[in-house]
Amino acid sequence: MLKQFITVAIFGICSVSLSFSQQEHQPKNFTAKKINQYTPNNKTPDFDARIKNVEAPTPGGDSYKSFLLRQKIKGSRLHKKGAFKATNSINMNAPAPTINWQMAMYRYLAPLDTNYLLSGGVPLDNTIAVNNDNILLASVNSYLWGYDLEADTILFKDQIGSTKTISFKEFAGDSISPSNENTFPFDPKLLYDPNHDRFIFAFLDGRGPDDSQIVVGFSNTSDPRDGWSVYAITGNPRDVNEWTDYPALTITENELFVTINLIENNVSWQEGFRGSVIWQMDLDGAYAGNSEVDLQLWDNIKYQGRYLRNLNPVEGPDGPSGPNAYFLSNRNFDVQNDSVFIVEVTNTMQSGEAALNIGMGKLDQPYGVPPNGKQGDTPPGSADSLGLQTNDARWLGAILFEDEIHFVGNTRDFETNNAAVYHGVIDSLNGNRTFTGNIIASDTLDFGYPKLAYTGMSDCDNTYMIGFNHTSPTFHPGVSAIYYNHNTREYSPRVTLKRGEGVVDKQQGATERWGDYFGIQRVYNNPGTVYTGGFYGKGGNQSNTWLSKLTIAPAETSDPQLAVDTTFSPANRCEVKLSANVSGGKAPYTFLWNGEQSDSSYTFNGCNGPFELKVIDDWNCEVSMSGNIAEENQFSVGKSRIFPNPVINDLTIDFSMSQQQKVDVYIIDATGKIVKKLMSTSVQEGNNQLIFNTAPLQEGIYRVVIQAGDNQLLEEPFVKLR
Repeated sequence: MLKQFITVAIFGICSVSLSFSQQEHQPKNFTAKKINQYTPNNKTPDFDARIKNVEAPTPGGDSYKSFLLRQKIKGSRLHKKGAFKATNSINMNAPAPTINWQMAMYRYLAPLDTNYLLSGGVPLDNTIAVNNDNILLASVNSYLWGYDLEADTILFKDQIGSTKTISFKEFAGDSISPSNENTFPFDPKLLYDPNHDRFIFAFLDGRGPDDSQIVVGFSNTSDPRDGWSVYAITGNPRDVNEWTDYPALTITENELFVTINLIENNVSWQEGFRGSVIWQMDLDGAYAGNSEVDLQLWDNIKYQGRYLRNLNPVEGPDGPSGPNAYFLSNRNFDVQNDSVFIVEVTNTMQSGEAALNIGMGKLDQPYGVPPNGKQGDTPPGSADSLGLQTNDARWLGAILFEDEIHFVGNTRDFETNNAAVYHGVIDSLNGNRTFTGNIIASDTLDFGYPKLAYTGMSDCDNTYMIGFNHTSPTFHPGVSAIYYNHNTREYSPRVTLKRGEGVVDKQQGATERWGDYFGIQRVYNNPGTVYTGGFYGKGGNQSNTWLSKLTIAPAETSDPQLAVDTTFSPANRCEVKLSANVSGGKAPYTFLWNGEQSDSSYTFNGCNGPFELKVIDDWNCEVSMSGNIAEENQFSVGKSRIFPNPVINDLTIDFSMSQQQKVDVYIIDATGKIVKKLMSTSVQEGNNQLIFNTAPLQEGIYRVVIQAGDNQLLEEPFVKLR
């Protein structure tokens, strides 16, 4: 029986003053032209015959491979010499995720009435997206595949009843130029936008300055069979001898961001890297299917005169964030380093006020170039030159939650010398930032290509699923996941989603491509549910994508709820005793009355003005309220939540009342003027929801105020956008 131990390296918090690169960036305007209106149909496909090169470009080029090999060998030698700090083991007490559904990507052939498993290109480059109607899209090099999870059937079919995949060439139409016919489009990326209920699908085409382009498609509806508007973004924006590689995507409420690396053609990787850039694209025009869509390019992104590589976008936890967008980078080639770079685009294109900021922090736990993954046919001692390629230590996934960023990437475990997962946290993003890092490793397995998804079920449920690939000489390449609860700082035991069925040997005698990505997404309308798509050896020296549905148990505690009772002194009617009653959350609680720490009771002069109360539980979850005290009038307002904010159309405010009360509801502008009295009504005890349309309002900053007589019960600011 295979015995394995999982370790997580935890180090003390490193609090640093963030340093910033003093450099002004001016975006350059472009347009993306519509190149195809693609509709999947049920026609029988033609032969589409061509001979193509088997392998997609290595990030950085071929000379990068040899440099990376030297770095991996150097790291292994330093480990043998004890040059690295050992990692600390901890118990992993969080509950393990539950596997609810699994399958491999396959096709059905009607004439033979049989299914067969699919294989992808080299590398697979797994990516997935799932919408709120249980339609799953998955892509590898170089096709798109779909599945109706509710109907339990493959999505795309031809005229004779067989299922089909959609080639990248079919999707892009005639825009795939003849010069590319001996190669193929590569590096697919999928996103689902829950705000607009649409899919986004992107990939790269071309490997030179004359034909390089980013192809981006936007589904017309929530059903990908209803058609796509397909656009092309130039892969040579400077109009020099460069081409585009290594895309990454994220969305805010109104825009798509695409990061790529620019590579000079026919030059060594050291000299040929020409920077990572950010494309900022208008979503409304793309979803509308306009013939052209506005873009702007953020270029020349450097820190202290040195280009940043591989800008990994930071995603929102439960949907698009924004309007600001964040990106992370590091020194991914170093044998050991602790730097993390934060790039921020501060506003939308339409605002005319967008700026780009760059900062750097130091992690308490270093990361480093990982060794390659070992499998059954890897000769002992040769993993650095053979095995499964782990590339470098770039960040591969990141999520913004409240005021912190969680991110993951490949690393070397400096204790076992195995390939491992780095999990980092940037806390107090908008204040005094801290940078912490954990290494998730095994003494028997190599891990690679992690990515994470948010799994929280309530406002303060700060939890994540981390999916990744695994391999060892005795454990064929497969797929794993770990659940992480940041409230308790606990990881779950590793769960095997798929144990591989054989070694992968598509490139005989060479390092096998293992990534370069992992597919994972939260189901936005089903909190606590995540789908994953990872790499596994399916036998016959081939690889395929393994899809899984994972769930976690609801949190043991709910978000804290707050009520306040008032008691008036018989001798002095201005002397008021306030008593806070807290339910839910995680005890102990910290009480801040008018900015002063106290216990759950507070006595003050109610005639002199309002009170403010903030309660923080042991998981740093915060609930607050404020109000004016009217004699003999006891009231309480529970935790409130306003969304979406900023808002374009309907605005929703959730709040709770301790008792039935007649209230007035107002909209107040930034000058304090009452714009509109929305209603006078009686509000019931318990949970309530206020919904109204903001369309009559001009752009600006407003407040919603709920008032009972002279007592202000609730005040929520919001930003109105057009």
